[in-house]
Amino acid sequence: MLYLGLVLLALVSCGVSFSLEIVIGNIGHIKNGRKPNAGAAVLPTIPLVPAMYVLAAWGLNHLYPNAGYVVVAAYGGISISIGVIQYRRARAQLQALQPGA
Repeated sequence: MLYLGLVLLALVSCGVSFSLEIVIGNIGHIKNGRKPNAGAAVLPTIPLVPAMYVLAAWGLNHLYPNAGYVVVAAYGGISISIGVIQYRRARAQLQALQPGA
């Protein structure tokens, strides 16, 4: 059951990363005089990141019982928090660059 929680945490982390990637891409588009229509590649990230979260937790759990869940969940929480902060800053920068904002 805890592995399912790690998969969900990894998917949230991927969602934050995709949002940040799109906003940063749009900032680059506007700075280069183009229409802000950036996107993000979802396919290679979605199966790999959750698999890495689960494999890291599984490996650490074999070395130190139940430590893998804590370490990987802490990493996921910290990376999501940092991603959200970066997203908010980039979103504010994007809105300042857009005409009529």
